[in-house]
Amino acid sequence: MEKINKAGIFLVVLSTYILALTIPISIAGDSIGVGVGAIGLLLILISKDFKNFPSLKPIILIFTAPILTMLSQFSLSFLSWSCINHHVLPYFTSYKAIKEKRIFKNILYLLAISFSAISFIIIFEAFSHQNIKHLNLSNLTFYLNPYQSWGFYSNSLITAAILLPFIFLFLGLSINKKYIFIIPSILTILALIFTMKRSAYLGLGSGIIFLVIANIKNRKIFISSLVIAILTTILVFSLPSLKNNLVSGFNIKKNIDAQVRFMLWESYLITFKNYNLKEKLFGKGKQTRIYIKKNFPEAYYRITGQKKPFESIKQYYVSGISHNIYLRYLDETGIVGLLFFLFFWIYLLWINISNAKNHPLREILMSFSAGYIAFLVMGFFENNFVDAATNMALMFIIGLNMFLIEHRKPL
Repeated sequence: MEKINKAGIFLVVLSTYILALTIPISIAGDSIGVGVGAIGLLLILISKDFKNFPSLKPIILIFTAPILTMLSQFSLSFLSWSCINHHVLPYFTSYKAIKEKRIFKNILYLLAISFSAISFIIIFEAFSHQNIKHLNLSNLTFYLNPYQSWGFYSNSLITAAILLPFIFLFLGLSINKKYIFIIPSILTILALIFTMKRSAYLGLGSGIIFLVIANIKNRKIFISSLVIAILTTILVFSLPSLKNNLVSGFNIKKNIDAQVRFMLWESYLITFKNYNLKEKLFGKGKQTRIYIKKNFPEAYYRITGQKKPFESIKQYYVSGISHNIYLRYLDETGIVGLLFFLFFWIYLLWINISNAKNHPLREILMSFSAGYIAFLVMGFFENNFVDAATNMALMFIIGLNMFLIEHRKPL
């Protein structure tokens, strides 16, 4: 049993290193890391080693929503299609690995390297106007006006959603006098700016405001946050493409993206309003999109005042993606599911804020909270808790967070 346990711990540690390297870069790498970690956890459990595991409370909260929906529909199919499933494994592997082998600093340094690398790539994409996955060196030119960057995921939304919580991890470490993390803090903020996702900008601003309020008595933090805000604003408004991207978001009448969001939100609200009592409590699961599609013409009419059949407006439907994670949870898992989803985040905020008092790593715990708030604000405008890459990144950082709460010693 001892050899099986050692093999399991080795694989869990290897998984954590792989994920620290690949989270900002590759979903394939993430999947390999999760697969290695799953085997490691299985071996550890076979060896009857049940110590040094994180609390199950957040996992119970996040799984309750899809499970209740499945039970209400007498179907087992929704879990594989829902927003969360095996992607929770990095929560266990990161915590277990760090607890067993005390590799926390190594993981932080590897995260700093991997996120700095992807930030350089995003900045390179912005000024070369080329996607890194389709790089044409023979036509390489640099421009003064940046272009929207996608990163290795070829999706600016996923890239921004992954960057956001890690920005605050690096900021928290910097505030805690680990000054080497100032470099990845600056680079990841720049990378986030060049994804040109306005929802991520709102998230970043909300998180920084929380940090300022949480550390109102700390003059250094206040001044640092103010400097970040001022420099970020100057950068955005000094480059025409960034400025136009930001300003266009407030011109709703001319911004088709904003109008499409309103149409989709309205369709989700109409759908929920038409649910019966059981459906309002537990949602419609996989069947939700059928009703969203059915109600989309009515939503289009309410927003534009024009009655048109679905076929003539289907280009605005964009697969029925809600662009609001709360509406998605409401319609798919009902009021009960949405409440459990919110309880999950409330628990994470509460456990950090309540433990921050007299904690030697107070600044880092408050930065975790700021990162979660930033992510939640972004969720009002995006489905940022849906794709595998974002979920695995979040679960990984939550595992680090749980370890630090218990680690009442300076780093």
